[in-house]
Amino acid sequence: MSEFINRIAELITRHLEGKLTAEEEEELQAWISRSDEARAFFERVNEEAYLSRQLERLYAFDNEEGWEKLKEKYPLKEMPVEPVVKRLVPWLRPAAAAAILLAVVAGAWFWAPRSNKMQSAQTMVKSNGISAPGKSRASIILANGDIVYLDSLSQRATIQQAGTGLVKLADDQLACTAEANGSTSAYTYNTLVNPRGSKVINLTLSDGTRVWLNNESSIRFPVRFSSQERTVEVTGEAYFEVAQQATKPFKVKHADWEVQVLGTHFNINSYSDESAAKVTLLEGMVKVTKKEASGIIRPGQQAWVSSAITVQPAADTEAVMAWKNGEFILDGMDLKSLMRQVARWYDVEVVYTGAVEKRAFGGSLDRDLALPRVVQALQENGVKCRLEGRQLIIGN
Repeated sequence: MSEFINRIAELITRHLEGKLTAEEEEELQAWISRSDEARAFFERVNEEAYLSRQLERLYAFDNEEGWEKLKEKYPLKEMPVEPVVKRLVPWLRPAAAAAILLAVVAGAWFWAPRSNKMQSAQTMVKSNGISAPGKSRASIILANGDIVYLDSLSQRATIQQAGTGLVKLADDQLACTAEANGSTSAYTYNTLVNPRGSKVINLTLSDGTRVWLNNESSIRFPVRFSSQERTVEVTGEAYFEVAQQATKPFKVKHADWEVQVLGTHFNINSYSDESAAKVTLLEGMVKVTKKEASGIIRPGQQAWVSSAITVQPAADTEAVMAWKNGEFILDGMDLKSLMRQVARWYDVEVVYTGAVEKRAFGGSLDRDLALPRVVQALQENGVKCRLEGRQLIIGN
């Protein structure tokens, strides 16, 4: 368990016992006010029925044996203890009861939807195996066909092209330095390619639009936009924060469909191995068009693009944006969907040796975990898998 989670569990436990100091109360309230999720969790663990369920869950592995071991360690002794603790574990001494309550609170945090990490994966460790991407492996294909690898450029280095330029701001950041004006004949298109096993890349276009590019993805863009419109082409997955320009639409093209906006935040997932491309809107409004068909989506909605366009009224935006925020969010995700993400992130081949069990996962994993830790987490959650070189074998 991480030091942070353990500290929060300790503060909540001391709150339940009525033992918080003024400084601890201030620390706890600061954490509660950080998010709606933290506040909701705190309110839940103040309910005795909820804590009782978590207590049962904590020892579900072998209820009778687990309690007998605790009784051996902490012999029965009638002493006054705090009300909540006494009702939950009446036969324990106060110190032991408090320790059990701490475990219950920490366990409740572990099992809480979205807050939890899959078993054993919450603590990041070094591994001699395949690690998470630690640097950018992205490259830029220039208009003249030359290829420049970002890791070959020093920080603040600029690629000059006919009066325009691309500057490397950091290992994973790139920006256009051209002004958004000029004649269309002067426009040059470059392609930023982010392969498997590379860090997420952040690109700032000449109009101020920011783009985050996931693994196995690319974006073709002009160093300078035309005076009539702003158009880019994308494969794979990208998140856009489009700069507002009321007179100049922003278009994202992909094969035979496109997204048109004026100023908005949205995510495009268009991997070829997914059943449908998905456009998810966080802010503003966008129009998705494929030939004669079209659909308009609003914040929190998602458009699925395959042979037709289908608008989903409620998207899980937190799960959609997990890749940008450094997580795999697994709520409701099946094994093959998870493995496709793992393959792209760690640059491995996933091999299935038999029928794949139909099951849905929950919780989340940090994307900066080494792959062996992910494999261990899967194994501890009932998935038969092993790592052989750069192959992840699923099945016996």
